Amino acid sequence: MSDNSEAQALFAVFFSDCWAYAGLTLFVHDFLLTLGSEVTLFWMEFRASGASILFLFNRYLTLTTQVVGVTPIPVSPESANAVNIGSSVLFAMQYLPWAIFSAIRSYALCPQSCQRLVSAFVFVLSALPGLMDLLVNAYWTHIVNDPAEGVVVVHTLSPSTVVRLTVVMRCSLIASDIMVLYLSWYRAHEPAQSPLHHAGKRTFASILLLDGTAYFLMLLILNLLHIAFTVSAVADVSSGPTSVIGTFEQPFTSLLIGRFLISLQKVQRRLCDSTRSISLGDFASQSQGSRRTGHFIWALGAQPSFHGDHEEGDESDSL
Repeated sequence: MSDNSEAQALFAVFFSDCWAYAGLTLFVHDFLLTLGSEVTLFWMEFRASGASILFLFNRYLTLTTQVVGVTPIPVSPESANAVNIGSSVLFAMQYLPWAIFSAIRSYALCPQSCQRLVSAFVFVLSALPGLMDLLVNAYWTHIVNDPAEGVVVVHTLSPSTVVRLTVVMRCSLIASDIMVLYLSWYRAHEPAQSPLHHAGKRTFASILLLDGTAYFLMLLILNLLHIAFTVSAVADVSSGPTSVIGTFEQPFTSLLIGRFLISLQKVQRRLCDSTRSISLGDFASQSQGSRRTGHFIWALGAQPSFHGDHEEGDESDSL
């Protein structure tokens, strides 16, 4: 019986490590594929814009977190505890650039009357899982020096609490993505169907709509699998509040947002090469609120011209 329990524990560790290495491999593979775009769009003629800071923060924070995640636990309890605290902070901080990006998207797309309220709510929903992970690791995760197994990480939460936490965290992310997706479809679906988009030239509206939809659907599948596996006890909930799906989901989210920002930056670079300035066009008229939205999005290095950017592309072609 004891041998069987030890075998199950070893298999659980091996299975978790496989997912961690798979997530790191996926992220590094995408990192190498998009390195050329990163250098061209964010490092050459570097300017400390919101887009550059957010992109680099998201990219290299996740890379650091993934490397730390596959690093073996030190044999010293003191060192292991320090590494556990540092890795917990890093894992929680990953949600910050994701929450900021979701809040910015909702601010840009939301009507002026409720911009701040909706974007703040989206930010809270997106950042909540990171905060909950940090609290769980701070108060219910301990480093124990076991005589037989050595230094091990022990979680003191009950399985039922783990299930409830997992459902709350995943539903929070799903709700945030649904809100942003609804705003994207509601505000940007018409310009995404412009002749320019069908001609193969992407606009800000088409990126917010199509890339945003693909982003939501892929993360929705992972979040639903995370909930289903935990509730049905497929995931080993005794090992912590997040299943192996969560281990894979974090680098996947980071690379999706990175590609999202690269796509926006490519459109911005193409439009900046022309002779006309980018405007909000008919997106929200020329009101003061519209101008505030434009200035806010300009901090990311781009203004979403939802009805006017295709005209810009036509003029660029004629030069």
